[in-house]
Amino acid sequence: MSTLKTAEHYIRDLGIPVALVAFGAYIFGSSFWLGFFAFFAGITLLLRGMKKESFYKKSPIARRVSWAVYVTLCVVSLWYSFRPMRVEQFASSTLVNYGPGTEIGGIYWKPEFSEFHLNLRNDSETAYEDFDAAITTDLSIKALKEIHGISSCSVGPSDPQFDATVQPEIGGVPVGPAVTNNNDYAVVALDKDGVPIRISGGISKTYRFHCDKFLPGDEQSFVGALVVLNPFVNGKAPARLYAYPKPASWVSTRSKFKASGRDHNADITECRMEVSCKSF
Repeated sequence: MSTLKTAEHYIRDLGIPVALVAFGAYIFGSSFWLGFFAFFAGITLLLRGMKKESFYKKSPIARRVSWAVYVTLCVVSLWYSFRPMRVEQFASSTLVNYGPGTEIGGIYWKPEFSEFHLNLRNDSETAYEDFDAAITTDLSIKALKEIHGISSCSVGPSDPQFDATVQPEIGGVPVGPAVTNNNDYAVVALDKDGVPIRISGGISKTYRFHCDKFLPGDEQSFVGALVVLNPFVNGKAPARLYAYPKPASWVSTRSKFKASGRDHNADITECRMEVSCKSF
């Protein structure tokens, strides 16, 4: 075999497959499917090229080793490509009796609040990008604050919010400045059937938690204030907006994010308090 044909053989049967394997592994994190198919095409072509080599034809051991390496690469690569990306959570909710003016994690406490703590953890060795989680409980959330975590994240109500502005009047004449303290007043938006759809002051059934990057093993901790709302009957407001406080029974999180170049969902439904739950 001439030197030119030998070089052409090694480039075609070994060089190109190795290049495909390297290319697939390199872009796997940013373009999952392209990297996935390039990698598997490369190792398949590499095995095909090795079958043409004299050592493969002459040695049963070489053939068995080649196939063992090929199968191992396939199994490990498939596991790595489709391994589960989990989120773990732990929550607690209690009734507390804090004194007037108490501030807990940036929340000024009121008697109608029950305390809520939530920990969310990236239970993997991979960073989750564009991580977004919807947090709900069986009660309404008045406030939720992030208190610990190394990832840079934000949290806030899922619903469009508005603030209450009240202008005291006497005989239709404004008296003093308008009051914008959300802790003293609430405005309730009702639908056509008189059912509340939005309440001012940050009250929401769902809060959203977002990180540009949720780092591997990072645990984000939150403290919240939960409230029980008295029902509106035929669109008529109750005498008191808040009922007596009680602890929450469960919390759900619905998460979506990107990891290793692929979209993922990680849902935890109605996890009981004081129980550690993981997504599947």
